[in-house]
Amino acid sequence: MEWLPADMSDTSAEWWLDTFDNHAEALEQKVQSYLSQARVTSQGCRELGTQQCPARVQWRGQRMRVYQLIAWAEAGQVPLPKTVVRHLCNNRACINQQHLAIGTLAQNLFDQRQKRSDEINLNWTHR
Repeated sequence: MEWLPADMSDTSAEWWLDTFDNHAEALEQKVQSYLSQARVTSQGCRELGTQQCPARVQWRGQRMRVYQLIAWAEAGQVPLPKTVVRHLCNNRACINQQHLAIGTLAQNLFDQRQKRSDEINLNWTHR
């Protein structure tokens, strides 16, 4: 068993470790199934659900957003406390692995602020 922090939820950690060790093929099939169902946007996002209500999955007794399942499956690691799935495209409906990254809440908030700042700069006009 790999090392886990003491404050890690045993149930969650065990679920992910069991998934990676004993259900890897089913996990990959699940990921591919969701990716094939997604709508591809002009920005390269693969969307399931909406930004306000991203698609959810109930699998092996755990409920989570599809983008979380895909990101953690791609990373191949147990989610640690205070880590989140970042949408580098700032589209919560996106499940494209290339648009997802594991990071901290601070990094995620920085991404969101940066996008808002970029949008303001694009709309700025001199009169």
